[in-house]
Amino acid sequence: MNLLKKRTLQQNLPWILTIGGFIGLASAFVLTLEKIALLKDPAHQLSCSINPVLSCGSIIMSPEASAFNFPNPFIGLAGYAVVITIGMAIFAGAKFKPWFWRGL
Repeated sequence: MNLLKKRTLQQNLPWILTIGGFIGLASAFVLTLEKIALLKDPAHQLSCSINPVLSCGSIIMSPEASAFNFPNPFIGLAGYAVVITIGMAIFAGAKFKPWFWRGL
């Protein structure tokens, strides 16, 4: 039974990393565009602001939304691209050492 679970994870992991990476990359890209639009026009209506309760405007303008003096979605653009690359590398047959997986 344990072998079956391990085999299933090995088969599904590249899909999970690749699809999840693309979803994250798309989200980071949209947030980056929203941040740029908000910097150009402070009155810009954000697409992630659904209603007064579910609003990202106050969060995207907070100091915590910018690490190292640039918007956090920039980190997501690079980070999710790495996740996609790892998923595609596994599809291509790459094998990674345990220290790599701990880092991921």
